Amino acid sequence: MIEIILTVVVGIAIGVLFAYFYFRARVELMAKRLGDEVGQRLFERNKAELDAAFEEKYKGFLEQWKVETEKAFREDALARSRAVLKGAIAEQLAPIFKVFGYNPSDARFIGDPVDYVIFDGYTQVRERKADRPITVVLADVKTGRATLTYEQRRIKRGTEKGLVKFKTIRM
Repeated sequence: MIEIILTVVVGIAIGVLFAYFYFRARVELMAKRLGDEVGQRLFERNKAELDAAFEEKYKGFLEQWKVETEKAFREDALARSRAVLKGAIAEQLAPIFKVFGYNPSDARFIGDPVDYVIFDGYTQVRERKADRPITVVLADVKTGRATLTYEQRRIKRGTEKGLVKFKTIRM
């Protein structure tokens, strides 16, 4: 009878140990799943908080950058506009300044691709004060650090090579 009792006790002990390890594994698995879900929720909440904080912080930086950049763009645009206006005024008034170097009556403003076609000596020939060939000058007025455009450089090169003609077109 002791053997049966011992066998039953050992069986119960093995069953209890088996049940203990089985339920312990189940509980750990459930805890892990629950922990993963809780951890995930916690992670998402913290991520959302950080995203909101960063968005707010960097929105402020973006707004500040926009204000500063817009101000710089406006100042640059005004400076360029002033330079263009000064250039346009200088182009129109150039013949009245001594630096122009030609009789203002001989100059014809065309604006593009060069500013002036100057018929040097035209006024004297027209008034019959001189009888000589008239020199044709293509002139462009520049202010500041402005340089000739690509097209103007091609025109200059053509005139330097003597690629200038006079033609009568009859209709």
